[in-house]
Amino acid sequence: MLTFSAGWWLALIQKVPKPTSSCWRPDMNSFRVGFSNDFLDKHGRLVFPDIGLALLDQAPGLTYDFMTEYRGEYVPEQLHDYDVVVSLKPRA
Repeated sequence: MLTFSAGWWLALIQKVPKPTSSCWRPDMNSFRVGFSNDFLDKHGRLVFPDIGLALLDQAPGLTYDFMTEYRGEYVPEQLHDYDVVVSLKPRA
């Protein structure tokens, strides 16, 4: 599990393994990205108009979603489904 602040997530996208890559294993059928809940407003809309989700939509084998709950610190239950977490607000 890796955690990145939002400023570094574009570098992450460029390193996502592709099915033709030598680092892609046959048992790896997906790469899960979790975005912290603070990317969304109280109505579930993005707080920034474009965070590049269209790029993620084009990456084969990559799925993403937004965490349902915001906490000041992550707990294992929030992280266990993800290969990487992109966090907007770092821990204070």
